[in-house]
Amino acid sequence: MISKVIYTYDDLKDSIVVYDQLNASLGVFANAHRIIQQNEDSYWFVLPRKIGLFNWKSNQLEKVMEYYFNDPRMSLVEKFENIVPITNQHSIICLEQGVALIRNELVNATATAESLRFKRITYTYKDKAEIKHPVQGDQKQLRIPYRGNQVSFEVTSAHSSGKQLLYSFNLNGLDNQWSKPEVTNEISFSRLPSGNYNLEVKAYNAFGNVVGSGSYHFEIIPLWYTRTWVIVLFVLLVGIIVFVSIKKVKRHNRQKQERLLSTQHKELMKIQEEQRLLTEKEMVKLRNDNLRKELAFKSNQLASATMASIRKNEVLMELKQELIRQKEVLQYRFPEKYFEKLIRMIERDMTSNEDWDTFEKYFDQAHVNFFSRLKEAYPAITPKDLRLCAYLKMNLTTKEIAPLLSVSPRSVEVHRYRLRKRLELKPEDNLTEFLIAF
Repeated sequence: MISKVIYTYDDLKDSIVVYDQLNASLGVFANAHRIIQQNEDSYWFVLPRKIGLFNWKSNQLEKVMEYYFNDPRMSLVEKFENIVPITNQHSIICLEQGVALIRNELVNATATAESLRFKRITYTYKDKAEIKHPVQGDQKQLRIPYRGNQVSFEVTSAHSSGKQLLYSFNLNGLDNQWSKPEVTNEISFSRLPSGNYNLEVKAYNAFGNVVGSGSYHFEIIPLWYTRTWVIVLFVLLVGIIVFVSIKKVKRHNRQKQERLLSTQHKELMKIQEEQRLLTEKEMVKLRNDNLRKELAFKSNQLASATMASIRKNEVLMELKQELIRQKEVLQYRFPEKYFEKLIRMIERDMTSNEDWDTFEKYFDQAHVNFFSRLKEAYPAITPKDLRLCAYLKMNLTTKEIAPLLSVSPRSVEVHRYRLRKRLELKPEDNLTEFLIAF
């Protein structure tokens, strides 16, 4: 045997290999210092402070017992540990201060479990108040308030007096691990969370065999605010609050969005209105500019037509005066019929309506509805008065008007006086300014 594990011979490989199956069955005893055969089917495995008895059955080892020498007064001889089989059922263990006799039939007999029960349960509140609860009869369940979640359990066994037992505990619902066997028959738990638990306990004799077992179910009552219905209610309330908050936030966001959209819409409408007004203003300005240009053009046309008419009438009047002088000089040598014919032609051309029609056309374009408004305001006014009013509105002088009316400047002054009376003007009123403003 080599330290740490047990080896075996492999016929197929013709070599020494690790005996995995046997090492797994032995556990810590695979590192035994010595292996001593008790009888045909039993073997002792010896460690410095522990011994174990194994039976060989069906090609594998089964542990019958183990014993740990933890008492300094009763320990194995260091480096000379030894067990001496006397018979198939009796063995002597060599100790530092003597020997021990082991009867194998008694070891095997201890494998039958003896009764084990819970004696007392104690739980302590946070205010240090201690509640001791004796376990009566076959009571197997207890409900403990959450404030008393520091709990101690005490067990007792009907094992024969004078025999020392070891106890191991396992709390299902917490860690599910068995504690190391110890002499104490009491175990404590602190700050246990709420829930259901099942405490299991096993009692071992000096040889490591189970001589008793038991279990006890208990519940740590949860705090009221950790109960299911409270949690459900709380979750429901939180859900309602969250729902209402979300709705409120959504409504606030929607209102904010609507206000923003409304503000943007108003600003857009304002911009559009400003643009519209600006456009209209530009259009009005453009239209006015066009009207001014058109009016200026028409006024130029009117002025040109008027000046042309004045010039023509002046020429015709000069021509008429010249004919009259020629007649006075030539007398009978200028036949009367030719003289009168020329005079009629000149007077006909001077009084022709063609010039007036042209003038009236341009004047109405430059001064919209002047004649109709004047006739409507003053029904007694004559066509000749209208012509004079038009010339005065153009701010022409008496000298310039006389050729247009084919009269003398004196006749124009007389006509102006009569026109003032028809227009019912006061003496201080200026006729030309009145007509220009009309």
